[in-house]
Amino acid sequence: MFARLLILEARRACARRECKAAVTIMLLFALIGFAQTCWMFFGEEAGSVPGAAYGWAWNNLRMQAHALMIYIALLLFPVASLVAAGNLAQEVREGTAAAIVSRTSTPTYIWANATVAFVGGFLITLAMAALLQVLALVTFPIEGSFAGSMNTPVYLETPADGLFAGLSSARPYLANTAYALYASAWAGIVALLSFAVSLLARTNRWVAWGVPVGFGVLSSAVHGLLSSSGAIGFNTFIPSYLFPNPSANLSVAFAVIAPTVVFGLSLLIIAAAIRMRRDVLL
Repeated sequence: MFARLLILEARRACARRECKAAVTIMLLFALIGFAQTCWMFFGEEAGSVPGAAYGWAWNNLRMQAHALMIYIALLLFPVASLVAAGNLAQEVREGTAAAIVSRTSTPTYIWANATVAFVGGFLITLAMAALLQVLALVTFPIEGSFAGSMNTPVYLETPADGLFAGLSSARPYLANTAYALYASAWAGIVALLSFAVSLLARTNRWVAWGVPVGFGVLSSAVHGLLSSSGAIGFNTFIPSYLFPNPSANLSVAFAVIAPTVVFGLSLLIIAAAIRMRRDVLL
């Protein structure tokens, strides 16, 4: 029953204009970012062109893909949540939620929508990263010779510490995959958090879309406060961890603990709403 309900809710979410808008925004920024990477090497000789692993537009700082910088910093979480986080609230407003629950149960219905919200945010982010890598493979050679400072191949210029640093120099394509999966996981987790908070707002679907915006603002504010005060010695701005970042002072421990905490908090909110028998269908 759960699997059938999951498929039904996924189809309903994909058919909504919010999901289509999310896909449109994602494709728009992906294509603009890719065009910027191509323009960076327009008219250059073959020896000046990087390999596809380095030429990946998600590698936005080094490739000067400004559209991707904006997307990852400001839009990644809102777009991920736009896919399906507001699906339940919308169905409650339409009056279809009660009909579905009458054939299953409220907990099953809620967990199915929670799963769709997480998977939707995960997949749209992974699709964007994968599309950009495919475009890079079509445009750039698999192994490039573009030289960086002091004639060192740029794909070897990796930070001494931080996320996937060693992997970037040894297996750049595997490192790109790791960044894509990590960013997608974060997108799915924030979409899940948006859905969880939307349970408390019942029919107000704008809450589900406002949570990721507030989450990003909070992350930026906390990073600014902690950096200015010198309270901690590592970067707490979450978008800095989602792409190959050679300049940020990243913490592997924070990269693991932060998403785990947010994911656990989201599950607790959902479980509490069900356990307290809060009628989310009213």
